[in-house]
Amino acid sequence: MLRMAALAGLLVPALAYAQLTGSPSLHEAGSLASGTVLRHTFTLQNIGHETLHLSEVRTGCGCVRSQPGQRTLKPGEKTTLPIEVHTVTQATGPNLWGADVRYRDEAGHEGVCTVRLRATLVPEVQLRPATLVLHTAAPAQAFFVLTERRNEPLPLTSVATSCAHVKAEASKPVRQGNNWTREIRLNVAPDCPVGRHECLLMLTTKDERFPELRAPFVVVKRDPSGVRANPEAHEWLAVGSEALPARLSLLHGDADQLITIENVSCSHPAFKATWASGTRGTVRFVVDRAQLPAGGVEAVAEVTLSRPQPTTLKIPLRVRLK
Repeated sequence: MLRMAALAGLLVPALAYAQLTGSPSLHEAGSLASGTVLRHTFTLQNIGHETLHLSEVRTGCGCVRSQPGQRTLKPGEKTTLPIEVHTVTQATGPNLWGADVRYRDEAGHEGVCTVRLRATLVPEVQLRPATLVLHTAAPAQAFFVLTERRNEPLPLTSVATSCAHVKAEASKPVRQGNNWTREIRLNVAPDCPVGRHECLLMLTTKDERFPELRAPFVVVKRDPSGVRANPEAHEWLAVGSEALPARLSLLHGDADQLITIENVSCSHPAFKATWASGTRGTVRFVVDRAQLPAGGVEAVAEVTLSRPQPTTLKIPLRVRLK
């Protein structure tokens, strides 16, 4: 969710090559009960003279989902941009959400087209906290609180998450004044992989007004050995045909323990890695420009350790083309 005061962080101004427009640029949805799903489909049109390639859609909020109908637009062509906002975690009152559609033309010029939705949320069904990040090195539990300003609580038919290593269960609703409340507990399994996991809580009900409630949450599973990579991820911006610099990740633990790296494997051939063990392990990454796909690439490096105890660290790698 983007409150109006924080909108500047999302609305990145387009460059001088403004060739993509959104219609309407702002959709007014009026008043809605919190917990309902706001849906609207925008029209995107290439008003320039060159073919455009839509590279990504950034929403700035896990409650907003969007995907363009097609990724390549010839001059004059249109496509749809459906946007779906799950409002159950959003603050009541005026809200403003947006989507940045990033694109480039055949000459490599880039631009951003922004569309927005505005609505005033009236409190009825809410999940708190709005942002839940669970840090753990072992099995753990956290919970959302579902609050309903209704005569009767919602009849839940299923309680689930999008993450195979996180299970959810709901307690029985309890009457508190004019509200019904219940806990939605999240249980992280012992076999949850090390790393950052973007997940969704998904509740389905028999109520036609609130058939599904969704809330994003994050599980960060720390390496139980205490070994961490710094930095935890690498990103390169490729301009023209110039060579890309090598990048280093230093591995360190909670004490001056010996870190033994057995192997480093990258999920895409554009990335190569060399490494050295020690009390400060080192992993060096290089990018082979000849192996890069036309649209850039995202990959993961898996660093296999045998000491201080057997484990695998994952380091995300990304190359963007300008």
